[in-house]
This record gives sequence, C-alpha cells and structure tokens, in this order.
Amino acid sequence: MTYEDTTVSNNFLDEIRKDLQITWDDNDTNEILMQYIKDGMEVIQNDVDPSHTKVINFDIDNEARGLLRTYVRYAWNKSEEFFIANNLERILKLEVKYGKD
Repeated sequence: MTYEDTTVSNNFLDEIRKDLQITWDDNDTNEILMQYIKDGMEVIQNDVDPSHTKVINFDIDNEARGLLRTYVRYAWNKSEEFFIANNLERILKLEVKYGKD
C-alpha cells in the first residue's frame, strides 16, 4: 500500500475502524475513512520525500503505518492542521530513514 496505490486493504481499514472505535458498518463511513487513509499516505509521502524517489510502503514499514494511523485519527477528529506539529519527531525519523535531501 503506497500513496500511488489506489487500493487500501480491508485489514488496514479494519485496523483503523478498531483504533477509532467505530462499531457500525456503513458504506459512507468506510468511504470517508478510505479518503482519510489516501490523504494521509500522500501527506506523509510528500513530507518525507517530496521528490517521490523513495516510495513508502505502508504495508511493510511499521513506523510509517503507525504514523498513517495517527493521521487518520486526526482527520477523523477534524484536526489535520495539528498533525505535522504534534508528530514532527516521528516524521523526522522517517525523513532520516528515507534520506530526505
């Protein structure tokens, strides 16, 4: 699962639903969560490596996956503007890991 990939696994969606304690199941909620996941992948990828020379795979990189889960939580609570500032240390670790120029 990368920012270029348009599909999000049902397992990851289930993780998000569990994190957010969403117990109901409806298509509107799932579509909103899917959009937040896609937005989060793009935000994290663009911040970590704007040139996109090293694409983050959120399926295998647990640090990035955890950060994406955090982004979705912020988005669900309509607080995306606080995500970068509150998670700067984690983002910087990913930048070092992926060698941001």
